Amino acid sequence: MRHRERGFNLIELLVTLTVMAVVITMGAPALTNFINDMRLSATTNDLLAYFNYARSEAAKRGARVTVCVSADQATCATTESNWAVGAVTFVDTDNDGQVDTGETVLRVLNPMPGATILATSAFSTSHYFYYRPSGAANSQGTLQVCRSGRNARDVSISNVGRPMSQATTTVCP
Repeated sequence: MRHRERGFNLIELLVTLTVMAVVITMGAPALTNFINDMRLSATTNDLLAYFNYARSEAAKRGARVTVCVSADQATCATTESNWAVGAVTFVDTDNDGQVDTGETVLRVLNPMPGATILATSAFSTSHYFYYRPSGAANSQGTLQVCRSGRNARDVSISNVGRPMSQATTTVCP
């Protein structure tokens, strides 16, 4: 009785590898798009959670709580308008929109690499806003969250202080 060899021959192995290469090549762009969309969603959701926290702290503490752009995550930037560099939320006891000695820093929003977050409408300043003790915002406005090549998402703060998001048809640069 003759023993038959088991396994793959070279041609079978090459055909299998070629088919796998074609499938991976076709699927990689879709996976990249999916990952980039999820990064944009995560950035938007982080921003929404951050603003909701600031609003709830203002109502809980019965005090003005300011949210400002902060490149160093310790002080408020007065010229920076890209919220993706980070932000600071603090109890603003002297109502000046700046973190001062003795004011309680409540939370820090870490930088969001690869994103651009710019005020596109109506905040009284582009680098900070605050929540009143009632939870209402001092002004309404919209921040546009962008990642290169994706459709932007808007995060809006209404006069009553409620943050909300919506997808847009604007393509980010």
